Amino acid sequence: MPTIKEGVDFLAKKKKITGSSFENKVLRSLSNYLQVFFQPHQSFTESILESFFSQALYYQYWQENLRELETVVTRLLQGFVPSDFTPLRKTRQVIAIQNQENLLSFLRRKILPTKGERRALVPFEEGVLVLLLSPHGGLRVRHYPKEVMLMDGDLELIGPRLSLVYDEHLELSARHEQMMSVSFMDFYRFRHQGGLVEGIRFTGYEFSKKYLFQEPLYKEVDLFYALKSVERHFINPQSDPFYHELITQMEKAQKLLRDRHVDAHVVASQVLKQAHMAYKKAFPQDRLLHLMICQLEAQLKTPTTLMPSVSS
Repeated sequence: MPTIKEGVDFLAKKKKITGSSFENKVLRSLSNYLQVFFQPHQSFTESILESFFSQALYYQYWQENLRELETVVTRLLQGFVPSDFTPLRKTRQVIAIQNQENLLSFLRRKILPTKGERRALVPFEEGVLVLLLSPHGGLRVRHYPKEVMLMDGDLELIGPRLSLVYDEHLELSARHEQMMSVSFMDFYRFRHQGGLVEGIRFTGYEFSKKYLFQEPLYKEVDLFYALKSVERHFINPQSDPFYHELITQMEKAQKLLRDRHVDAHVVASQVLKQAHMAYKKAFPQDRLLHLMICQLEAQLKTPTTLMPSVSS
């Protein structure tokens, strides 16, 4: 069985003779996907190629050019994989399951918990979060869109849009590589260990590398808030250190305003900005956070808090 590295090298040679711009888009997309999602020594299997179609067809561009995509991938891989390679013989159609109950029912049939696991399905961002809790406390989290593939008369999953693994303490597992979508176009693949996240951000239907990173999670702002928006479905905000610290900082800002501290307005404005971001992206409809935002906004507008006190 050829390896991922051999597949990437094979495609690199094809690049020199590929003519059309569309073929080049397909080539770059497949090559980038293999390099972003897999290790060079892994075998280039049928399931890996099928996973390329599953991820690529999330994007409208490939949905609209599906037949051409299948044809070009087959042509690009001639001479590298056998002609009877199963993914190359399939025809696909993308459809959307608009009714939420039908989507939930489909996912219940397709994603079965293993022995001892508990499963929960949660509507999330025009799709569904699938939570699988192991008997030992670890948690697997996936997000699937409403779009599915029709192949040879069977419906198959597209995605997932995110794939996260948590340990028994509901911390991101250091033993697993994680994947997180942060927008319609952008993904992260990363590992979390020792307080740092390390990985790659990639973008678009060609899976283009945006940048590499290694830094504390809170500094990768888009990833940080995207994770919080997911975690609120299975982690109580009251036990979330970030949430607890934010509430504490808001209480301190309120006190500074009441005391008419010289830095009160600047500090309160900064905390309020962070609170608005957290409410919008991480904790929507959280009553306590919303109440404290309203209180802090009202204090900032109160005339007696606008001017600092002057010591005699």
